[in-house]
Amino acid sequence: MTNPLLLLERLDKHYLGSGTGIIFAPRFPRWLERPGFWDEADVYHYQLAPVFTVTFLSGDAGSSADPLAMRQVSRRWSPAELVAHWELENGLEGWEHRSVLPGGYLMSEWKLRNVGKVPRKLLAVTWTAQATDDLDLSAVQVAAGSARFRRMLQDRHDQRLAVEVILQASEEGVGGSAYLSQGSLFDPRWELTPFAEKWRDGVATTVQVDGISPSGTLYLAAVSQVVVPARGETIVGLRAQIRPEDLGDMKATGRYTGYMQEHVPLPEPVRAVEPAASSDPGSASRSRWHSFFEEAPGLSCSDPFIDRYWYYRWYGLELCSHEGRIGNHIYPGCCEGTGYFHVPIAYSAQCHARELRWLPDPARARGVILNFLAHQKESGQLHGRIYVNHLERTDFYFADWGAAALAVDAVHPDLGFLRAVYRPLALYAEWLERERDADETGLCDVIDHYETGQEYMS
Repeated sequence: MTNPLLLLERLDKHYLGSGTGIIFAPRFPRWLERPGFWDEADVYHYQLAPVFTVTFLSGDAGSSADPLAMRQVSRRWSPAELVAHWELENGLEGWEHRSVLPGGYLMSEWKLRNVGKVPRKLLAVTWTAQATDDLDLSAVQVAAGSARFRRMLQDRHDQRLAVEVILQASEEGVGGSAYLSQGSLFDPRWELTPFAEKWRDGVATTVQVDGISPSGTLYLAAVSQVVVPARGETIVGLRAQIRPEDLGDMKATGRYTGYMQEHVPLPEPVRAVEPAASSDPGSASRSRWHSFFEEAPGLSCSDPFIDRYWYYRWYGLELCSHEGRIGNHIYPGCCEGTGYFHVPIAYSAQCHARELRWLPDPARARGVILNFLAHQKESGQLHGRIYVNHLERTDFYFADWGAAALAVDAVHPDLGFLRAVYRPLALYAEWLERERDADETGLCDVIDHYETGQEYMS
Protein backbone atom coordinates (compact mmCIF):
# COMPACT_ATOMS: atom_id res chain seq x y z
CA MET A 1 0.00 0.00 0.00
CA THR A 2 1.24 3.49 -0.86
CA ASN A 3 1.86 5.80 2.09
CA PRO A 4 1.06 9.23 0.61
CA LEU A 5 2.73 11.08 3.50
CA LEU A 6 6.03 9.39 2.75
CA LEU A 7 5.51 9.59 -1.01
CA LEU A 8 5.02 13.37 -0.87
CA GLU A 9 7.68 14.13 1.72
CA ARG A 10 10.03 16.95 0.67
CA LEU A 11 12.58 19.36 2.06
CA ASP A 12 11.34 22.52 0.32
CA LYS A 13 7.64 22.88 1.25
CA HIS A 14 5.80 24.16 4.30
CA TYR A 15 2.00 24.50 3.75
CA LEU A 16 -0.02 22.95 6.60
CA GLY A 17 -3.77 22.53 7.06
CA SER A 18 -6.52 20.21 8.23
CA GLY A 19 -9.46 20.65 5.86
CA THR A 20 -10.71 23.85 7.51
CA GLY A 21 -10.57 27.55 6.68
CA ILE A 22 -7.53 28.23 8.90
CA ILE A 23 -4.19 27.14 7.41
CA PHE A 24 -0.49 27.98 7.54
CA ALA A 25 0.51 28.76 3.97
CA PRO A 26 2.73 31.85 3.69
CA ARG A 27 3.61 32.28 0.03
CA PHE A 28 6.88 34.09 0.75
CA PRO A 29 7.97 32.85 4.20
CA ARG A 30 10.82 34.56 6.02
CA TRP A 31 10.91 32.73 9.33
CA LEU A 32 10.79 28.98 8.71
CA GLU A 33 14.20 28.66 10.35
CA ARG A 34 12.74 29.97 13.61
CA PRO A 35 10.51 27.82 15.84
CA GLY A 36 6.74 28.08 15.69
CA PHE A 37 4.71 30.10 13.19
CA TRP A 38 6.09 33.62 12.86
CA ASP A 39 4.94 33.95 9.24
CA GLU A 40 1.29 34.63 8.48
CA ALA A 41 -1.60 32.21 8.87
CA ASP A 42 -4.61 32.36 6.54
CA VAL A 43 -7.86 32.81 8.47
CA TYR A 44 -10.08 32.15 5.50
CA HIS A 45 -9.07 34.98 3.14
CA TYR A 46 -7.70 37.17 5.96
CA GLN A 47 -4.10 37.00 7.21
CA LEU A 48 -2.76 37.06 10.76
CA ALA A 49 0.96 37.65 11.34
CA PRO A 50 2.91 36.88 13.33
CA VAL A 51 1.26 33.99 15.17
CA PHE A 52 3.92 32.83 17.66
CA THR A 53 7.45 31.59 18.16
CA VAL A 54 9.12 29.48 20.86
CA THR A 55 12.07 30.21 23.14
CA PHE A 56 13.61 27.85 25.71
CA LEU A 57 15.14 29.38 28.82
CA SER A 58 17.49 27.67 31.25
CA GLY A 59 16.39 27.53 34.88
CA ASP A 60 12.98 27.75 36.52
CA ALA A 61 10.15 30.24 36.99
CA GLY A 62 11.48 31.70 40.23
CA SER A 63 14.91 32.81 39.10
CA SER A 64 16.71 34.58 36.29
CA ALA A 65 16.72 32.52 33.12
CA ASP A 66 18.78 32.90 29.96
CA PRO A 67 17.64 31.89 26.45
CA LEU A 68 19.22 28.77 25.00
CA ALA A 69 20.96 29.19 21.67
CA MET A 70 19.24 27.12 18.98
CA ARG A 71 20.28 26.11 15.48
CA GLN A 72 18.03 24.41 12.95
CA VAL A 73 19.92 21.44 11.53
CA SER A 74 17.35 20.19 9.03
CA ARG A 75 13.70 20.44 8.05
CA ARG A 76 11.36 18.04 6.24
CA TRP A 77 7.74 18.40 5.18
CA SER A 78 4.78 16.16 4.53
CA PRO A 79 1.12 17.16 4.17
CA ALA A 80 0.70 16.37 7.88
CA GLU A 81 3.61 18.19 9.47
CA LEU A 82 6.77 20.23 9.18
CA VAL A 83 9.48 18.54 11.27
CA ALA A 84 12.56 20.56 12.22
CA HIS A 85 15.64 19.13 13.93
CA TRP A 86 17.26 21.56 16.35
CA GLU A 87 20.58 21.67 18.19
CA LEU A 88 20.35 23.48 21.53
CA GLU A 89 23.28 24.38 23.72
CA ASN A 90 24.46 22.39 26.75
CA GLY A 91 23.88 18.91 25.37
CA LEU A 92 20.27 19.31 24.29
CA GLU A 93 18.67 18.62 20.94
CA GLY A 94 15.05 18.73 19.84
CA TRP A 95 12.62 17.74 17.14
CA GLU A 96 9.80 20.20 16.52
CA HIS A 97 6.64 18.93 14.82
CA ARG A 98 4.56 21.81 13.42
CA SER A 99 1.01 21.01 12.32
CA VAL A 100 -2.45 22.55 11.99
CA LEU A 101 -5.48 20.84 13.55
CA PRO A 102 -9.23 21.52 13.25
CA GLY A 103 -10.46 24.27 15.51
CA GLY A 104 -7.78 26.74 14.46
CA TYR A 105 -4.96 25.06 16.42
CA LEU A 106 -1.38 25.72 15.25
CA MET A 107 0.76 23.14 17.01
CA SER A 108 4.45 23.23 17.91
CA GLU A 109 5.10 19.87 19.58
CA TRP A 110 8.62 19.05 20.74
CA LYS A 111 10.65 16.01 21.67
CA LEU A 112 13.63 17.23 23.68
CA ARG A 113 16.63 14.97 24.31
CA ASN A 114 19.28 15.45 26.96
CA VAL A 115 22.58 13.66 26.32
CA GLY A 116 24.08 15.01 29.56
CA LYS A 117 24.52 13.27 32.90
CA VAL A 118 22.29 15.64 34.91
CA PRO A 119 18.62 16.62 34.42
CA ARG A 120 17.96 19.94 32.71
CA LYS A 121 15.28 22.28 34.01
CA LEU A 122 13.89 24.61 31.32
CA LEU A 123 11.14 27.14 30.69
CA ALA A 124 9.29 26.76 27.40
CA VAL A 125 7.95 30.15 26.29
CA THR A 126 5.31 30.58 23.60
CA TRP A 127 5.29 34.26 22.65
CA THR A 128 4.20 36.77 20.03
CA ALA A 129 4.42 40.47 19.15
CA GLN A 130 1.36 42.31 17.82
CA ALA A 131 0.99 45.81 16.44
CA THR A 132 -1.56 47.65 18.55
CA ASP A 133 -3.40 48.94 15.48
CA ASP A 134 -6.73 47.08 15.44
CA LEU A 135 -5.85 45.44 18.77
CA ASP A 136 -8.26 45.53 21.71
CA LEU A 137 -6.00 46.15 24.71
CA SER A 138 -8.93 45.82 27.13
CA ALA A 139 -9.40 42.18 26.05
CA VAL A 140 -5.83 41.08 26.85
CA GLN A 141 -5.73 38.29 29.44
CA VAL A 142 -2.98 36.14 30.91
CA ALA A 143 -2.83 33.20 33.28
CA ALA A 144 -0.34 30.52 34.25
CA GLY A 145 0.47 28.89 30.94
CA SER A 146 -1.73 31.02 28.67
CA ALA A 147 -2.15 34.46 27.14
CA ARG A 148 -4.88 35.76 24.86
CA PHE A 149 -5.63 38.81 22.76
CA ARG A 150 -8.26 40.03 20.33
CA ARG A 151 -7.58 41.85 17.07
CA MET A 152 -9.29 42.90 13.86
CA LEU A 153 -8.02 41.56 10.55
CA GLN A 154 -8.63 43.45 7.32
CA ASP A 155 -8.90 42.20 3.74
CA ARG A 156 -8.12 44.00 0.48
CA HIS A 157 -11.71 45.31 0.31
CA ASP A 158 -11.40 47.00 3.74
CA GLN A 159 -13.75 44.46 5.29
CA ARG A 160 -12.91 43.21 8.77
CA LEU A 161 -12.94 40.03 10.81
CA ALA A 162 -12.42 39.87 14.58
CA VAL A 163 -10.32 36.99 15.89
CA GLU A 164 -9.28 35.88 19.35
CA VAL A 165 -5.85 34.26 19.63
CA ILE A 166 -4.94 32.10 22.62
CA LEU A 167 -1.31 31.14 23.29
CA GLN A 168 -1.06 27.97 25.32
CA ALA A 169 1.91 26.33 26.97
CA SER A 170 2.03 22.70 28.07
CA GLU A 171 0.16 21.35 31.07
CA GLU A 172 2.87 22.57 33.47
CA GLY A 173 1.98 26.23 32.98
CA VAL A 174 3.82 28.56 35.36
CA GLY A 175 3.29 32.05 33.96
CA GLY A 176 1.89 34.41 31.38
CA SER A 177 2.66 38.05 30.63
CA ALA A 178 1.64 40.90 28.36
CA TYR A 179 3.69 44.10 28.02
CA LEU A 180 2.98 47.14 25.88
CA SER A 181 6.11 48.48 24.22
CA GLN A 182 7.05 51.23 21.82
CA GLY A 183 6.76 50.18 18.19
CA SER A 184 9.58 47.90 17.05
CA LEU A 185 10.67 45.51 14.37
CA PHE A 186 8.63 42.31 14.26
CA ASP A 187 11.65 40.07 14.59
CA PRO A 188 11.39 36.83 16.63
CA ARG A 189 14.49 37.57 18.73
CA TRP A 190 14.19 37.17 22.47
CA GLU A 191 16.66 39.95 23.30
CA LEU A 192 14.37 42.49 21.60
CA THR A 193 11.39 41.67 23.84
CA PRO A 194 10.46 43.22 27.20
CA PHE A 195 10.57 39.72 28.75
CA ALA A 196 14.37 39.73 28.68
CA GLU A 197 14.31 42.73 31.05
CA LYS A 198 11.11 42.16 33.02
CA TRP A 199 11.90 38.55 34.00
CA ARG A 200 15.33 39.15 35.49
CA ASP A 201 14.07 37.95 38.89
CA GLY A 202 11.71 35.28 37.60
CA VAL A 203 8.66 34.82 35.41
CA ALA A 204 5.78 37.19 36.11
CA THR A 205 2.08 36.68 35.52
CA THR A 206 0.99 40.20 34.71
CA VAL A 207 -0.59 42.55 32.19
CA GLN A 208 0.99 45.99 31.69
CA VAL A 209 -0.73 47.88 28.88
CA ASP A 210 -0.74 51.42 30.26
CA GLY A 211 1.83 54.09 31.01
CA ILE A 212 3.06 54.15 27.43
CA SER A 213 1.64 55.31 24.11
CA PRO A 214 -1.04 52.82 23.04
CA SER A 215 0.35 53.01 19.50
CA GLY A 216 3.13 50.46 19.63
CA THR A 217 3.74 46.74 20.01
CA LEU A 218 2.14 44.32 22.45
CA TYR A 219 4.27 41.37 23.56
CA LEU A 220 2.49 38.34 25.02
CA ALA A 221 3.91 35.11 26.41
CA ALA A 222 2.73 31.83 27.93
CA VAL A 223 5.26 29.86 29.97
CA SER A 224 5.56 26.25 31.11
CA GLN A 225 8.13 24.38 33.19
CA VAL A 226 10.00 21.51 31.51
CA VAL A 227 12.41 18.96 32.97
CA VAL A 228 14.50 16.89 30.57
CA PRO A 229 15.90 13.86 32.46
CA ALA A 230 19.55 12.92 32.30
CA ARG A 231 20.23 10.88 29.15
CA GLY A 232 16.51 10.95 28.50
CA GLU A 233 13.71 12.62 26.59
CA THR A 234 10.58 14.63 27.31
CA ILE A 235 7.62 15.88 25.26
CA VAL A 236 6.50 19.52 25.24
CA GLY A 237 3.25 20.67 23.60
CA LEU A 238 2.97 24.36 22.67
CA ARG A 239 0.30 25.94 20.50
CA ALA A 240 -1.90 28.84 19.52
CA GLN A 241 -5.60 28.72 18.79
CA ILE A 242 -7.14 31.21 16.34
CA ARG A 243 -10.86 31.70 16.93
CA PRO A 244 -12.79 33.88 14.45
CA GLU A 245 -15.61 35.76 16.16
CA ASP A 246 -19.13 36.60 14.95
CA LEU A 247 -19.15 33.77 12.40
CA GLY A 248 -22.12 31.82 13.64
CA ASP A 249 -24.92 30.67 11.37
CA MET A 250 -25.37 33.58 8.97
CA LYS A 251 -28.44 33.71 6.82
CA ALA A 252 -27.94 32.84 3.18
CA THR A 253 -29.18 35.50 0.80
CA GLY A 254 -30.41 33.51 -2.21
CA ARG A 255 -34.07 33.49 -3.26
CA TYR A 256 -34.26 29.69 -3.19
CA THR A 257 -32.13 29.03 -0.12
CA GLY A 258 -35.02 27.72 1.96
CA TYR A 259 -36.17 25.55 -0.91
CA MET A 260 -32.63 24.17 -1.32
CA GLN A 261 -32.32 23.31 2.35
CA GLU A 262 -35.57 21.34 2.21
CA HIS A 263 -33.84 18.94 -0.19
CA VAL A 264 -30.23 19.12 1.10
CA PRO A 265 -30.23 19.67 4.88
CA LEU A 266 -27.54 21.82 6.44
CA PRO A 267 -24.61 19.92 7.96
CA GLU A 268 -24.11 19.75 11.68
CA PRO A 269 -21.86 22.54 12.98
CA VAL A 270 -18.21 21.55 13.40
CA ARG A 271 -17.28 21.63 17.08
CA ALA A 272 -13.69 22.50 17.95
CA VAL A 273 -12.07 19.72 19.97
CA GLU A 274 -9.08 20.66 22.08
CA PRO A 275 -6.08 18.54 21.08
CA ALA A 276 -5.15 15.97 23.71
CA ALA A 277 -1.66 15.75 25.13
CA SER A 278 0.37 13.18 23.21
CA SER A 279 3.56 11.25 23.78
CA ASP A 280 4.05 11.15 19.99
CA PRO A 281 4.49 14.67 18.55
CA GLY A 282 2.53 15.24 15.34
CA SER A 283 0.56 12.00 15.65
CA ALA A 284 -2.86 13.70 15.65
CA SER A 285 -2.19 15.39 12.33
CA ARG A 286 -0.62 12.28 10.78
CA SER A 287 -3.60 10.17 11.83
CA ARG A 288 -6.04 12.67 10.38
CA TRP A 289 -4.22 12.86 7.03
CA HIS A 290 -3.89 9.07 6.83
CA SER A 291 -7.65 8.82 7.30
CA PHE A 292 -8.26 11.32 4.51
CA PHE A 293 -5.97 9.55 2.03
CA GLU A 294 -7.61 6.23 2.88
CA GLU A 295 -10.95 7.70 1.78
CA ALA A 296 -9.57 9.22 -1.41
CA PRO A 297 -9.52 6.96 -4.48
CA GLY A 298 -6.21 5.39 -5.41
CA LEU A 299 -4.37 5.40 -8.71
CA SER A 300 -1.52 3.35 -10.07
CA CYS A 301 -0.06 3.58 -13.55
CA SER A 302 3.20 3.12 -15.42
CA ASP A 303 4.36 6.69 -14.75
CA PRO A 304 5.58 7.29 -11.15
CA PHE A 305 5.32 11.06 -11.65
CA ILE A 306 1.58 10.77 -12.29
CA ASP A 307 1.25 8.42 -9.32
CA ARG A 308 2.82 11.04 -7.08
CA TYR A 309 0.91 13.94 -8.59
CA TRP A 310 -2.35 12.09 -7.99
CA TYR A 311 -1.82 12.19 -4.23
CA TYR A 312 -0.43 15.70 -4.34
CA ARG A 313 -3.64 16.88 -5.96
CA TRP A 314 -5.73 15.26 -3.21
CA TYR A 315 -3.49 16.93 -0.66
CA GLY A 316 -4.20 20.30 -2.32
CA LEU A 317 -7.95 19.71 -2.26
CA GLU A 318 -7.88 18.86 1.45
CA LEU A 319 -5.55 21.76 2.27
CA CYS A 320 -7.98 24.21 0.64
CA SER A 321 -11.22 22.70 1.94
CA HIS A 322 -13.41 24.55 4.42
CA GLU A 323 -16.07 23.48 6.88
CA GLY A 324 -19.78 24.31 6.65
CA ARG A 325 -21.98 26.40 8.94
CA ILE A 326 -19.22 29.02 9.24
CA GLY A 327 -20.38 32.48 8.21
CA ASN A 328 -21.30 32.59 4.51
CA HIS A 329 -19.85 29.12 3.98
CA ILE A 330 -23.17 27.40 4.54
CA TYR A 331 -22.06 23.99 3.27
CA PRO A 332 -18.60 22.36 3.40
CA GLY A 333 -16.65 23.13 0.25
CA CYS A 334 -13.29 24.10 -1.18
CA CYS A 335 -11.29 27.31 -1.60
CA GLU A 336 -9.26 28.10 -4.69
CA GLY A 337 -5.86 28.56 -3.08
CA THR A 338 -3.96 30.37 -0.36
CA GLY A 339 -3.80 33.99 0.79
CA TYR A 340 -6.36 36.15 -1.00
CA PHE A 341 -7.47 33.04 -2.90
CA HIS A 342 -8.34 31.11 0.27
CA VAL A 343 -12.01 31.57 -0.54
CA PRO A 344 -14.53 29.69 -2.73
CA ILE A 345 -14.24 31.10 -6.27
CA ALA A 346 -16.62 30.25 -9.10
CA TYR A 347 -13.85 29.91 -11.66
CA SER A 348 -12.43 26.82 -9.89
CA ALA A 349 -15.50 25.58 -8.01
CA GLN A 350 -16.86 23.73 -11.03
CA CYS A 351 -13.58 21.77 -11.17
CA HIS A 352 -13.53 21.10 -7.42
CA ALA A 353 -17.03 19.62 -7.58
CA ARG A 354 -15.94 17.19 -10.30
CA GLU A 355 -12.88 16.11 -8.32
CA LEU A 356 -14.42 15.89 -4.85
CA ARG A 357 -17.28 13.70 -6.12
CA TRP A 358 -14.91 10.72 -5.91
CA LEU A 359 -14.86 10.88 -2.11
CA PRO A 360 -17.26 8.44 -0.42
CA ASP A 361 -19.14 11.33 1.24
CA PRO A 362 -20.64 13.65 -1.40
CA ALA A 363 -21.24 16.52 1.05
CA ARG A 364 -18.21 18.54 0.01
CA ALA A 365 -18.70 18.09 -3.75
CA ARG A 366 -22.34 19.15 -3.44
CA GLY A 367 -21.45 21.94 -1.03
CA VAL A 368 -19.05 23.52 -3.54
CA ILE A 369 -22.06 24.18 -5.79
CA LEU A 370 -24.67 24.83 -3.11
CA ASN A 371 -22.64 27.59 -1.42
CA PHE A 372 -22.82 29.74 -4.56
CA LEU A 373 -26.51 29.03 -5.13
CA ALA A 374 -27.28 29.84 -1.49
CA HIS A 375 -26.11 33.43 -2.09
CA GLN A 376 -27.58 33.95 -5.55
CA LYS A 377 -28.42 37.55 -6.38
CA GLU A 378 -32.04 38.54 -6.88
CA SER A 379 -31.34 39.01 -10.60
CA GLY A 380 -30.20 35.40 -10.93
CA GLN A 381 -26.52 36.27 -11.31
CA LEU A 382 -24.06 34.32 -9.14
CA HIS A 383 -21.23 35.79 -7.09
CA GLY A 384 -17.71 35.09 -8.27
CA ARG A 385 -16.48 34.66 -4.69
CA ILE A 386 -18.13 33.77 -1.40
CA TYR A 387 -16.19 35.59 1.30
CA VAL A 388 -16.67 34.14 4.76
CA ASN A 389 -18.22 37.25 6.32
CA HIS A 390 -19.25 39.60 3.48
CA LEU A 391 -20.28 39.72 -0.18
CA GLU A 392 -18.62 42.96 -1.24
CA ARG A 393 -16.88 43.20 -4.64
CA THR A 394 -17.20 39.51 -5.38
CA ASP A 395 -16.75 39.80 -9.17
CA PHE A 396 -18.29 37.29 -11.58
CA TYR A 397 -16.96 34.27 -13.45
CA PHE A 398 -18.56 32.16 -16.13
CA ALA A 399 -18.79 28.55 -14.94
CA ASP A 400 -20.32 25.32 -16.21
CA TRP A 401 -22.53 24.78 -13.17
CA GLY A 402 -25.07 22.48 -14.76
CA ALA A 403 -22.58 19.90 -16.04
CA ALA A 404 -20.74 19.99 -12.71
CA ALA A 405 -23.98 19.24 -10.84
CA LEU A 406 -24.75 16.36 -13.19
CA ALA A 407 -21.21 15.00 -12.77
CA VAL A 408 -21.63 14.93 -8.98
CA ASP A 409 -25.01 13.23 -9.32
CA ALA A 410 -23.57 10.62 -11.70
CA VAL A 411 -21.36 9.32 -8.87
CA HIS A 412 -23.76 10.00 -5.99
CA PRO A 413 -27.30 9.89 -7.43
CA ASP A 414 -29.76 11.84 -5.32
CA LEU A 415 -33.02 13.33 -6.54
CA GLY A 416 -33.04 15.74 -3.60
CA PHE A 417 -29.76 17.31 -4.73
CA LEU A 418 -31.02 17.74 -8.30
CA ARG A 419 -34.20 19.35 -7.03
CA ALA A 420 -32.16 21.66 -4.78
CA VAL A 421 -30.05 23.01 -7.65
CA TYR A 422 -32.67 23.07 -10.41
CA ARG A 423 -34.57 26.27 -9.58
CA PRO A 424 -31.53 28.48 -8.84
CA LEU A 425 -29.74 27.19 -11.95
CA ALA A 426 -32.85 27.91 -14.04
CA LEU A 427 -32.88 31.44 -12.61
CA TYR A 428 -29.19 31.78 -13.54
CA ALA A 429 -29.91 30.59 -17.09
CA GLU A 430 -32.64 33.21 -17.40
CA TRP A 431 -30.18 35.89 -16.29
CA LEU A 432 -27.64 34.74 -18.89
CA GLU A 433 -30.23 34.87 -21.66
CA ARG A 434 -31.57 38.26 -20.57
CA GLU A 435 -28.33 40.07 -19.73
CA ARG A 436 -25.66 38.33 -21.80
CA ASP A 437 -27.46 37.16 -24.96
CA ALA A 438 -29.74 40.03 -25.91
CA ASP A 439 -29.29 39.30 -29.63
CA GLU A 440 -30.31 35.63 -29.09
CA THR A 441 -27.27 34.07 -30.72
CA GLY A 442 -26.88 31.39 -28.08
CA LEU A 443 -23.44 32.78 -27.23
CA CYS A 444 -22.86 34.65 -23.98
CA ASP A 445 -21.33 38.13 -24.11
CA VAL A 446 -18.15 38.61 -22.08
CA ILE A 447 -17.93 42.25 -21.02
CA ASP A 448 -14.79 42.02 -18.87
CA HIS A 449 -11.75 39.79 -19.37
CA TYR A 450 -11.74 38.95 -15.64
CA GLU A 451 -15.06 37.11 -16.07
CA THR A 452 -13.32 34.29 -17.93
CA GLY A 453 -10.62 33.72 -15.34
CA GLN A 454 -8.12 34.20 -18.20
CA GLU A 455 -7.10 37.75 -17.39
CA TYR A 456 -5.25 39.78 -20.03
CA MET A 457 -5.71 37.06 -22.65
CA SER A 458 -6.74 38.18 -26.14
